[in-house]
Amino acid sequence: MTTQQIEDLYCRRVRNSLKSIVAPRQDLTFRQLHIYYESKGLHLNEQFASTLDLLTDDGSYNYVAYLLADENSNSIKVAKYEGKDRVVLISNKELGYCSLLKATDLVLEQLKVENAVKSEITYKRRIDTPLWNESAMREIVINAMVHNDYSVNEVPPKFEIFSDRELWRKLPKLLPKLLPKLLPIKS
Repeated sequence: MTTQQIEDLYCRRVRNSLKSIVAPRQDLTFRQLHIYYESKGLHLNEQFASTLDLLTDDGSYNYVAYLLADENSNSIKVAKYEGKDRVVLISNKELGYCSLLKATDLVLEQLKVENAVKSEITYKRRIDTPLWNESAMREIVINAMVHNDYSVNEVPPKFEIFSDRELWRKLPKLLPKLLPKLLPIKS
């Protein structure tokens, strides 16, 4: 295949952007989005949907608006297992069906609670080592939420905690690059 043929195919590809997909519901409310903006010292005016590109060309709410709305159909879970496999489920917290901004905060809070600290007491000092680096965890969660392909079967990220590791589904390409950042913080 020549370079010109590749460029022609590339130009004709379908660009399925969330901005161009009409939301499955049009009766959306954005209270959580307003609260988020107010917490940052910002105010959303009457034209916020247009300003934030939450509308399709014909004026309907797009899929981005649907994800930021107070209610949507995206189930986002944090599951914790007893061992190293999925045999014994200890807890399964549903943190979705709300604005993606709120769901992200809820996941981060839940993972912060689950980040147990192992303490080693030596004759000189106490060495505290969390299970994972909190900054790296935050980056991974936000990347999972932002870079997930919500246009394909509405499959949101799922966060799983095992006795020996953490696993984030829907991050097959990013996780190997970010995994070294998750290793315990060295004191």
